[in-house]
Amino acid sequence: MTALSLAHALSLAADAPTSSERALVDACKRGGPGEFRRFVEQYEGLVWGFIARMVQDRALAEDLSQETFLRAYRALPTFEPARGAKVSTWLLTIARNTALDALRRRGAPTTPLDEELPEAETPESIRAARELGEAIARAAAELSPHHREVLVLADAQGLSMDEIAVVVAAPVNTVKQRLSRARARMRVLLAGWERER
Repeated sequence: MTALSLAHALSLAADAPTSSERALVDACKRGGPGEFRRFVEQYEGLVWGFIARMVQDRALAEDLSQETFLRAYRALPTFEPARGAKVSTWLLTIARNTALDALRRRGAPTTPLDEELPEAETPESIRAARELGEAIARAAAELSPHHREVLVLADAQGLSMDEIAVVVAAPVNTVKQRLSRARARMRVLLAGWERER
């Protein structure tokens, strides 16, 4: 998908960008000192979180996040937030394409991601949280990239069905179907893990 067709597709997004998003994009386009750095700092957590869940590899996620921002920098001149596209949706579309390209190149799932654990009160609760996180990562790694991406976008990133449809370039009904199948498969895989405990 070219940057121009990407920008056109994103103009169909339901949620409009905020004035601060438009101002930041405009400042980046004018080439103000440090503006793109501010842009990266604002969105790096969103991009890295999505890619890390897609590729299940922290080091690769770092590289792909950088590649995503490089692609965004190159496409920025054609991106028009005033036409209705949210910056986060536009950026997640680029991140998705970057992650899928990497997954295709690798041809096989990578090792599961060790999730950061919240503070816990007992060693048992720490171990249980770690085991659950590992089970979820293993289960997600078993999903196809199409099912994994909609699950991550919906459940981890909190995007609406319309926003996910724009990011993955698929009709909303297809997104709903993929998400339903992904959640059903996760329930089956996690039920197996529960029985093994």
